[in-house]
Amino acid sequence: MARNEISIDAPPERVFEVLSEPTTFADWVPGTRQITDIDDAWPAEGASFRYVAGLPGLEIRDRTFVRRSLPPELLELKIQVGPLAPARALIELTGQGTGTRVTMLEEPAHPLMRLAIGPLGHALIRIRNIEALRRLKRLVEARA
Repeated sequence: MARNEISIDAPPERVFEVLSEPTTFADWVPGTRQITDIDDAWPAEGASFRYVAGLPGLEIRDRTFVRRSLPPELLELKIQVGPLAPARALIELTGQGTGTRVTMLEEPAHPLMRLAIGPLGHALIRIRNIEALRRLKRLVEARA
């Protein structure tokens, strides 16, 4: 499992506000270029959006679903990535003084895929999520 953490200088409500706008995912999730077909109920459980990721000509078009939503503390997502097994991302927001500690856990949803990607795959996810959380921090703090 890839685990990443970052402190953001904004309260959990403000961080969750950004997570509640699916169009922002293209701004903070590396590789995501376009968000479409957003369910009006986002970020309620079961809501989803479609996305385009990758480079032109090597695009993946798929969907992200909300598995659990406990504003402003938790957002759990199921991320479908083309023909690959889905991934699970858990974003936890913990108040820390006037700011927020964001913890992001991501792994393949299927146990066999967790084993198949091995330590190198988890390390690559961790590296990508370092950048994702940096971008999320910049985005949230710019709105403060």
